[in-house]
Amino acid sequence: YANRPDVFSERAVEAFTVLGEMVGFAFTAVQNRQLLTHDRGLELAFESTDKDTYPLGIAAGHDCVLRWSGTVDIGEEVLEYITVEGATPADVLGDLVDHPMVRDGRVIRTDGDGGVVELRAVNSYQSMLLDAGVRVIDVVADGERITVTVEAPADAEPRTILETLSEHADGFELVAKQEQDYQPPTEVDPSMLRDELTDRQQEVLRSAYLAGYYEWPRDTTAEQLADQLDIASATLHQHLRRAERNLLDTLLEV
Repeated sequence: YANRPDVFSERAVEAFTVLGEMVGFAFTAVQNRQLLTHDRGLELAFESTDKDTYPLGIAAGHDCVLRWSGTVDIGEEVLEYITVEGATPADVLGDLVDHPMVRDGRVIRTDGDGGVVELRAVNSYQSMLLDAGVRVIDVVADGERITVTVEAPADAEPRTILETLSEHADGFELVAKQEQDYQPPTEVDPSMLRDELTDRQQEVLRSAYLAGYYEWPRDTTAEQLADQLDIASATLHQHLRRAERNLLDTLLEV
C-alpha cells in the first residue's frame, strides 16, 4: 500500500499479480500434498436452499435430482458431467445451457427417466474450490437444496472454504464436519499410474471415460469426443492409445 493513489506503475501491478498467482499455486500444491499424504482429514458439507444457486433452481423446476459425476479441465473451460435422476435429460439440458456459466452441452446417455449430460462451462464447483485447497467429492441438487461435499486436510479452516464458495454462489452454510480416515494405498498406487501419463493424456483419457466412450454400446463416439476437446480425431486416438499403452505397461510390468 502507499500513502497516495496511483503510486504503482502498470508494470509493478502486473508483477504483483504474477507473484500473487505463484503464491496461490504454491498454497494449493501444499494443500493437495496434504490431502495425498496424510492419513486423516476432514469431510465438510456445505448446503444452500437459495433457488438462485446453480443448479438448484433447475432441479426444482424439473422436480429432479442433479448429481455431479466429474469434471475435466480443458484450458480456460471445463467439461462437466451431471447425472439426471427423475427427468428427461434433454429437457433439463435446455435450462442448464441457458445459465451464463455454461457455453453449451449435449446429452450423453438417456436411461428411462434419467441419464447423463455433458456441459462445456467456464467454471465448476471443483475449479471454484481449488483456490481453497480442497477436493470436491460430491455435488447434489435435489430441488429443495444443493449440497457440496469436499475433502480437506485436517488443519483446513472451514470458514475460508465457505468464503471461497460464497464468492461464486449465495446462501451456503456449513452443515456437517467430520474427521475421516483415509484408506491405505492399494497394491497398485493410482498416483504411480498417473505418473505414467502426460497431462494431455490424462485430460483426454478422463474425458473419454466420463463421456462414456468406454461403455458398451458407447455413449460417445471418437468423433464427438474429439470435437468436444477441439482436436482432430487422429490426434485423439493417438493420445488414447499412448495413454492406454503406458497404463498397461505399468500394470503388466512389461
